[in-house]
Amino acid sequence: MDRALKALGTTTISSMAEETITVSCAGDSQLAAEIYNHLCSKVGKADTGYISLVEDEIGIDRRSTLTKDAVRQILDSFVRSNPERLKNHQVIESGDIFVVGIVAEPSKVDALLTCEFCGYFTPYQEDLFIHKRMHAGGGG
Repeated sequence: MDRALKALGTTTISSMAEETITVSCAGDSQLAAEIYNHLCSKVGKADTGYISLVEDEIGIDRRSTLTKDAVRQILDSFVRSNPERLKNHQVIESGDIFVVGIVAEPSKVDALLTCEFCGYFTPYQEDLFIHKRMHAGGGG
């Protein structure tokens, strides 16, 4: 990939990040689908058009009436309402990104590679590379 294309991809990703609230399910597409359905059931019909699901990530367009606080409350209630399945899961917030996942022990986190766009993490460089291509619209 040449430098101009890299710059274009970075610009596109940066501008998308500013316009959305992202919910990452750290590689768990099934959990993302469940949270997406839960979010859509908690908002009015007008706002469901502003919520999108792509694999393990949910994007909430800033044009919706959903605030970050409301998203946080909905995510927290979803995790609490599924104690058996999600007993070790937490909602972690960083800027406009929420990650719903299992919090790892600090010693295990040091060995993980992290996506700087959404917080997705993996121990494998190839998985991270494939994941980052999705942010740039490269698919997988």
